Amino acid sequence: MKMLQGVLAERFRLSVHRESRTMQALVLEVAKNGPRLAKSEDEEARTSSSRGMIDARKITMDRFADVLARQMDLPIVNRTGIEGAFDLKMQWTSGWRQSRERAVDIRSRATAARAASAGRENSFEMLVIDHAERPSEN
Repeated sequence: MKMLQGVLAERFRLSVHRESRTMQALVLEVAKNGPRLAKSEDEEARTSSSRGMIDARKITMDRFADVLARQMDLPIVNRTGIEGAFDLKMQWTSGWRQSRERAVDIRSRATAARAASAGRENSFEMLVIDHAERPSEN
C-alpha cells in the first residue's frame, strides 16, 4: 500500500489527508432474540448483489456491512459482534427508507440481524483529496 501511495503521489501529484466526520449511518445490530445463523459450509466466498438484493455465501458481518453500504448509499456500522462466515440472502423494496426506524430483516436459514436506526450520527475517518493533477505523458 505504501508503494501504491508513493506512485499515486508522484504520478498524479496527489495529496490527501484524513479527518473525522460525523454523518448519518445505518447500524447493523443483533436482533432482540439473538442471532440464529448457521456457519457457512461453503469452501469459497462469493457474493451476488443488485438493487434490492444480496445473496452471499461464506460472508463475514464486516464484509456484509460493506456490501450493504454500497446498496444503501449510506455507511453501515457493524455492531453485531458476530464472528465467522455465514450464508445470507436479503431482499428489500426501495420504499424502506420512508421510515427511519424501520428494521430490515436479513434472511438466512433464520433471521440473522437487523439494520436499523437510519439517522444515527456516527463518526467516520474519511480520506480527503486535497490536490490531484492529470498525469503527464509517459
